Amino acid sequence: MMNTNMALLVADYSSSGESDNDVDCVNHDILIAKLEHCGIQDVNLNWFKSYLIDRKQRIKISVNKNQTHYSTWETVKQGVPQGSVLGPLLFTMYINDLPVSVTHDSKAILFADDTSVLVTDKDFTKFKQNEFSTDELR
Repeated sequence: MMNTNMALLVADYSSSGESDNDVDCVNHDILIAKLEHCGIQDVNLNWFKSYLIDRKQRIKISVNKNQTHYSTWETVKQGVPQGSVLGPLLFTMYINDLPVSVTHDSKAILFADDTSVLVTDKDFTKFKQNEFSTDELR
């Protein structure tokens, strides 16, 4: 029996740097293209665009009951509205094609905002050369 070399790459979209939420990393242009690919078009697609694009947000800081400060309004460039019913659905549509995009003796495992990619190869030399190469997963 031949041994198989294995590596596990883990991506947790809930810890995407500045954001602590998976829905914050959704690129609007990519999501809209995926919605179009799924057959959403015309009025429905325009509704999703208006839901996602040119949203504004600001930060409220309450020092105490009588003292509150607000940041300036900023345009949200990525992500879907948090606490929304559509947020989890849109995020799922955003990452749903990942398993078919991963190839080369690899398997993507998706669960909520966690993604694991299992990479295997029987040739240790080849495996070692590609161990941390994300290009081999495409």
